[in-house]
Amino acid sequence: MKNYTIQERFFVFLGLICLGTWFTGYYHHYKWDKQIQESMHKSEEIAEKHVAHSMTKSMAIDHWKAMYLGQKGYSQMLEKQVDVINDYWSKENSKLRDELFDLKHGNNRTLDAIIPPKDNDSDQTK
Repeated sequence: MKNYTIQERFFVFLGLICLGTWFTGYYHHYKWDKQIQESMHKSEEIAEKHVAHSMTKSMAIDHWKAMYLGQKGYSQMLEKQVDVINDYWSKENSKLRDELFDLKHGNNRTLDAIIPPKDNDSDQTK
């Protein structure tokens, strides 16, 4: 067997150290890269969930906003209809009050001329 000199042993040792350092660096670089990729993948999944949730919320908000505005418009239409009916019956009530006042205080006209009295005489004659 051949005996290596101290210088040859040193170069072999140095070569093994360099190879070991290079492989150790490659191993740690690969491990860190794998952890970074996993972390980025998890972050992307979380972001996708948040985007989907946000889109669902915005669609729900738009839906309920449209429902609210639709009901608001319908309510305004009903309010207008109620106002028209109220105006009509207010005018009719005013006309009837004026007619009643005219009948009570008018020119020799009595309320009996418009509204006949009840038949009180028929009860007394029996």
